[in-house]
Amino acid sequence: MLRATAKSLWARKLRLSLSALAIVLGVAFVAGSLMFTAMLRDGFDSLLKGSFGDVNVIAEGAGIESLATPRLLSQDDADEVGAVAGVERATGIVSSYSVFPLAKDGSLLAFPGTPGVATNWHDTPAAGGLTGPRIVEGRAPEADDEVAIDPATVRRGGYAVGEDVRVSTPLDGIRTYRLVGTGTYGAGATAGSSYLFFTLDEARAIAIKGADGYTGMWVQAAAGASPADVATAVAKVLPSGFEATTAEALADRTAEQLDVGLGFVNILLLVFAGIALIVASLLILNTFSILIAQRARELALLRAVGATRRQVLTAVLAEALVVGLIGATVGLLVGYGLAWGILGGMRAFGLDLGPVTPRFSWQAVAAGYGVGVVITLLAALWPARRASATRPVEALASVDKGQERQGVTQYVGIGMMELGAAAVVCAVLLPIDAPFVWLG
Repeated sequence: MLRATAKSLWARKLRLSLSALAIVLGVAFVAGSLMFTAMLRDGFDSLLKGSFGDVNVIAEGAGIESLATPRLLSQDDADEVGAVAGVERATGIVSSYSVFPLAKDGSLLAFPGTPGVATNWHDTPAAGGLTGPRIVEGRAPEADDEVAIDPATVRRGGYAVGEDVRVSTPLDGIRTYRLVGTGTYGAGATAGSSYLFFTLDEARAIAIKGADGYTGMWVQAAAGASPADVATAVAKVLPSGFEATTAEALADRTAEQLDVGLGFVNILLLVFAGIALIVASLLILNTFSILIAQRARELALLRAVGATRRQVLTAVLAEALVVGLIGATVGLLVGYGLAWGILGGMRAFGLDLGPVTPRFSWQAVAAGYGVGVVITLLAALWPARRASATRPVEALASVDKGQERQGVTQYVGIGMMELGAAAVVCAVLLPIDAPFVWLG
């Protein structure tokens, strides 16, 4: 039976390869989606590791979506936090999340859903002693009319150190600054956000109308001190309306908000994965139905020479298993390439995720093989049961060729179904006027 199965696979390799192609597409979208998700998480980790101190003092309920806060910390508050046991250094921070540099043509250098983060320049280490804010090229701002901007935004805008840059601010409209350097946090990932560094006085003018005080604090824990314990101690001396949180907790909160802005790519991939897998199951069902009809005499002869129904059923499912394994393996490789393509496209548009690359996570591999093999076996199960029911006496009867002609019609119908499903997705997701009129 093994030899007969291998011979059958080789004799019908072209037809089976077309069915495997449908599995390849479905698995590629599923695996590519999971690899993209893992890559996003790696990118966010790279971005956030250098973006927070060991302990961070923020306004209660604040996040990257905040534009400003009326609650301010005084210098006395900063001094009191700096005197807490376990605190090595407490740096006052003034931030705004709606400050965007303009391109030379006057358009915003921003992506939808991503913040424009403006803050005062400081050199306090990030959580765990990692590098926090750092200058990549040039120098930090020293005068109120100077700014340092992250390298990705500078490249996207076509600027060079020494040029003037116009910046859109939430309180004073458009202001002009001299670009004196490029700066970033940690590994340098931005995920599409813009980072602008100013002097403390200018950051106050932009974010809090020049008032004294800070919108938050970046706290460095002393060597050997637990950030969680330090956060608890700092929280006790803070004025009402502020909270102290560790870098890990704040990073998780921020990552959830960033993921919303880029999650649409993941949803799109999963939609096409679902369509491809539905079409794949129909193609496999149709292909094996045709093959069983064409092999009726062959299967009957196998029964006549002693093959049991279980052996025939197993042989057909073994063919489906081979198709599923090959399709899933190739699909994983295609999905890996798809994830690389998405990463390249994001970088081309300035969505820098830092030094991250797609990787074969166990979730992607398990899902790829699970989906590819299970879909193939389930789709082939009914034709396999029909094959196992073939009677030996049918070896003496002529094989009806009508099934093969019927298969052509089924292929056309499946193809139309795939085109229709793709049209529905395009009509819903693309900016098309009157999509249902267009679809009809």
